[in-house]
Amino acid sequence: MKNPAIKPLAKGGRASQISYPGSCLGTKATRLCLGFPGSKGGRASQISYPGKSLGTKATRLCLGWRLVQNLSIKTFIFALCIAGESVVAQTLSLPQNLIPFNSPEGENLLIESQSRQDYWPLSMQFITQRNQAFCGVASMVMVLNALSVPAPESPEFAPYRVFTQENFFNNERARQVITPETVSRQGITLEQLGQLLASYGPKVKVYHASDTSLAEFRRLAVENLKQPGNFVLINYLRRTIGQERGGHISPIAAYNEESDRFLILDVSRYKYPPVWVKTEELWQAMATQDSVSGKTRGFVLISKE
Repeated sequence: MKNPAIKPLAKGGRASQISYPGSCLGTKATRLCLGFPGSKGGRASQISYPGKSLGTKATRLCLGWRLVQNLSIKTFIFALCIAGESVVAQTLSLPQNLIPFNSPEGENLLIESQSRQDYWPLSMQFITQRNQAFCGVASMVMVLNALSVPAPESPEFAPYRVFTQENFFNNERARQVITPETVSRQGITLEQLGQLLASYGPKVKVYHASDTSLAEFRRLAVENLKQPGNFVLINYLRRTIGQERGGHISPIAAYNEESDRFLILDVSRYKYPPVWVKTEELWQAMATQDSVSGKTRGFVLISKE
């Protein structure tokens, strides 16, 4: 997806206009109000999307508080974040069994979802893994920030504190589980994922696929996604769902009941967009064996208490 082109709307100090030629937000025209500053005189900014994913007419989002049709402001903001990130411009093509979030069908699956409590807090913290082995670290950073767990110092943001991939291992308890140097070489196992999260205090429950079932995974994950204040991280083999190619870790943010699909917020944003995957296919990908641990992959439930 191309970055937005910004241009003035009209004479006399009118607001700026941002155009996205790609398809990003949904299937129907929408008017939202957002607190964007105007270009001059404090006027509202206007964002126009002529892409076909919005329907046959362009969508305008203006300062005020109007919401027309069925696309929520939360969906818009997250989609805008994805659209504006250059890291998603060169992603690999997806197999037909996966539905990209940044597509009309993908957007509608979220709109129609009844299990999406995790979507908004995770979208606010959505980041790209620092290197190709840091998927677990990036996923944990997202979840810990979303839970507002007390973070270590971060010199570049002082006096504010926030989890980053650079300061995550400043915690000595985390380094006792595994060092960042080792993670950079081989990634982390499901068990290590749980131990690293627990080193910062939240309640953590690790589930290896061999110790549970497809039905239980679906039940636990959907139950989690219906409630605020808790999250699900999945450890799966990409190859099993048609992607390239090894083990991977990312959070899931929503579940669509009608299609029986989960939304994966893939932290390797330079490689793949967020995708909707069938529950059975995701389960099969988690039921694969990790060559480092010798155990199956699986999922982790995290909550603050």
